[in-house]
Amino acid sequence: MTPLDRTRIEKAAADCGLDLPPELQEGGLILRSTRFPEAVEVRLMQDARFEVRASDSTLLEGLPLAREGWTLADGIPTLYATLERAAATARTMPNRVAAQFERATKSMPRSTEAERLVVQRVGQDLFRRALLDYWRDRCCVTGLAVPELLRASHIKPWALCDSTTSDSMCSMVYCSLRIWMRSSTAGG
Repeated sequence: MTPLDRTRIEKAAADCGLDLPPELQEGGLILRSTRFPEAVEVRLMQDARFEVRASDSTLLEGLPLAREGWTLADGIPTLYATLERAAATARTMPNRVAAQFERATKSMPRSTEAERLVVQRVGQDLFRRALLDYWRDRCCVTGLAVPELLRASHIKPWALCDSTTSDSMCSMVYCSLRIWMRSSTAGG
């Protein structure tokens, strides 16, 4: 791997949220983040083709395989997309958002209804941010990329959810047509 190749991989990693200094290992780089414990390994094959492997294989599920356990990224743009997807999936793994909620609300009092409403709002904000991150700030149906017009929603009603369904895997971000129409006609 040339210094230029290494720099390109490091830049892609940093841009995609793998912000810790990479470790050189057996012809590849081990990439890590301050936001999640999983690691991603990238190896240069030839002519800007890369093999990518994650410490948790679910981070790269559904991507084309080069060989067992390795995902193929053909070119720098594909490497960016692969690393971006791995990082977004890692940040929003099941129960990771729930754990953030627990940490954020641990010291809040729970004695009155008003305080519970505040706790719910804090959780909704974490939930929305995680979903927007997972869906790349786009509506999962229309692709609309205006976060102000997007709603974070559980697929299953909140009242029927348990702690394992408050994550991005059972939720979606969508644009409500009514909200979009209201905003598009607000100017006149």
